[in-house]
Amino acid sequence: MTSEKLRIKLLERRVRQFAAALDGLGDVRITMPAPGDFLRHRQALAQANALDAPTLRHWPHPVDRAAVLDLVCAGIASAGPEVHIPCGQPFHIVARIDDCRAFVSSIWRMESTLDLTLYFTSPAAVIALHDLEYALAYVVTALGHEPPQES
Repeated sequence: MTSEKLRIKLLERRVRQFAAALDGLGDVRITMPAPGDFLRHRQALAQANALDAPTLRHWPHPVDRAAVLDLVCAGIASAGPEVHIPCGQPFHIVARIDDCRAFVSSIWRMESTLDLTLYFTSPAAVIALHDLEYALAYVVTALGHEPPQES
């Protein structure tokens, strides 16, 4: 077995262990999207992460975890029940979200941070949290639509 094949096998094993430890999901499967798949999602996330992006919201630390969880779950409810969780390249976890609070809380618990990146396909959307040193950044982007403006 070549070192690249071994690396992919070991990475797949870690992704499967991570998926098995997530709470609140059903119909879990591991996929290997083609390199061009989710290109729009990645581009939208990169644009939304620009410092002057209208879709990037910041909350100074310490944040109210319960309020952030409510906000993320509201975004997930409007994005759809099937989520794609990008893991180590080239893998995604694809699953149905049965219990949003349990799902998001389990990711936060396992990662020991509030970082989170989720892709949705119906409708196409990205939800991301970035736990920065002094603030929490939150991005919700519906692809193919103008990003919502803050009032």
